[in-house]
Amino acid sequence: MIEEDKQKEVHKELRNYLQMQGLKATPERFAVLDEVYSTNFHFEADDILVRMRKKKMHVSRATIYRTLELLENSGLIRKAKLGETKAYYEHTYGRHHHEHMKCTQCGRVIEFESEEIEKLQDVICRQYNFQMTNHILHLFGVCEDCQKTTDGKAKNNYTTELTVK
Repeated sequence: MIEEDKQKEVHKELRNYLQMQGLKATPERFAVLDEVYSTNFHFEADDILVRMRKKKMHVSRATIYRTLELLENSGLIRKAKLGETKAYYEHTYGRHHHEHMKCTQCGRVIEFESEEIEKLQDVICRQYNFQMTNHILHLFGVCEDCQKTTDGKAKNNYTTELTVK
C-alpha cells in the first residue's frame, strides 16, 4: 500500500502533467498509478493487469499500456529493457537515480548507485560537447549465487539493491 502523503504527491504530479497535455484525469489512470506505486520492484505491464484483476478492478490492458506510457512521459516511472523483448518498469518519484545489473542465468536484477560512473559520464559528455538529457546503464552477467550453484542457476528470482561507493 502506498503512503498517503506520497499518494497525494504522485496524484498531484500526474494531474499537473495531464492538465499540461490537455488530457483527462480519469479514475482508471489514477488506479493504475496507485497500483504502480504500491510495489517496490520491477514489473511488467501485465503484472499490473493481473494485480488489478485480482482486486476486482476493471481496467483494460490497453488502458494500462497507455497509462504506463503517460507515467513514463511524466517522469513518474522509468522503463527499462533488461535484455529481453519485454519492458520492465519501476516508479521513480522520490527515488535516487540508479543503474542495473541483470543476471542472465536467474533473472536477478541488482540496483546500484555509483558516483564515479555519474562523474565519468559528465566528463565524457564534456569531452564530446554532448548535452546529456538522460541515461540508462545496464550490465549483464552472472550473479554471485549463480556462480556458486552446480547447475549455474540460482534458486531464487529476485531484485536486490546495492549501493556502490
